[in-house]
Amino acid sequence: MKHLLRCYCHECCAQISQEWYKAKRDRGEPLPSRAGIFRAYDRKQQHAGYQASYALATGKLAKQPCVICGAPESQMHHENYNKPLEVVWLCQKHHKAVHRKYHPLELQCVEGSL
Repeated sequence: MKHLLRCYCHECCAQISQEWYKAKRDRGEPLPSRAGIFRAYDRKQQHAGYQASYALATGKLAKQPCVICGAPESQMHHENYNKPLEVVWLCQKHHKAVHRKYHPLELQCVEGSL
């Protein structure tokens, strides 16, 4: 769903959101609150983060260097929030790049603003 993708430039985000709401209005569908759209997704993401952090604190998960560049300061990345203990360790630079890869509108906005 286009409206769930996040991008960096305010104008593009506003345009995408307006188009989505206009399309729903034209079809006569009820308009959800913004909080309702993200609530379920955010809960699942948050729960996966909590479980992985707890596993890291209790020693069930061991912190690893970035799988791409080997940087020792790495972050947990979940490919699937339904499997919270299956994480990929990435440095901040590569973690952001992976998320941009999954959200092509972000790249479009970032490339267009350069």
